[in-house]
Amino acid sequence: MKNTRYAEELTWYAIYTRARAEKKAMAALQERQVEAWLPVQKSVRLRQGKKIWQDKPLIPSYVFVHLAPRQHDVVRFTPGISNIVSFHGSAIPVTEKEVQWLRLLEGHAAEVEQTGEVFAEGDKVEVIAGPFRSMQGTLCEVRQNTRLAVTIDSLHHTFLLKIDARWLKKLPACNKIHHAG
Repeated sequence: MKNTRYAEELTWYAIYTRARAEKKAMAALQERQVEAWLPVQKSVRLRQGKKIWQDKPLIPSYVFVHLAPRQHDVVRFTPGISNIVSFHGSAIPVTEKEVQWLRLLEGHAAEVEQTGEVFAEGDKVEVIAGPFRSMQGTLCEVRQNTRLAVTIDSLHHTFLLKIDARWLKKLPACNKIHHAG
C-alpha cells in the first residue's frame, strides 16, 4: 500500500508506549493521521462478584503503526509514545506475516497467554507440571489437542494458545531427549 502524501511503501512498526498509555497513544497517533493498531484480547475480570469482560492489550505497552520511514519523527514526538522499537538506532519493521499472526491471535476466542520463553518449531522442551511432568520432546506441529506456540520474532514475544505456559521449559540445544515411561 502506498501513502500518497509520502509516495513510499508503508511498513508496520512496533511502538513502545508509556505504561498503560496504549489507548492515549492510539488516539494521539490517529489525530496525526497515522494508521495505528492496538491488538487486544477479551479477558474476564471479577468485580463485586460479577464477571466483566474487558479488552486488554495483547502485548502491554505496544501499539503498531503502518507508516513510511519519513513519518518516524511524527511518531517519536507523539504523547504517550516512548520510542519506536529499534536495534542500534534503526527501526525494526514488523513483517506482514507477523501482523497476520497477531490479528489471528487477537480474534481467537481461546485464552492467549504471553510468556518470557521464546519457542520455535524444533525446540527441545520439557513438561515441568501436570500429568506429563518430566516428559521431554520436540515442539514440532499443531494438532487439535496439542499445545501451540506462536513466535513473533521481531518482537521476541511468544504466545501460547490453550496451554498453561508454565508447564513447558525450553531445554538447551545439546540436551538429549528422553521420554518418561
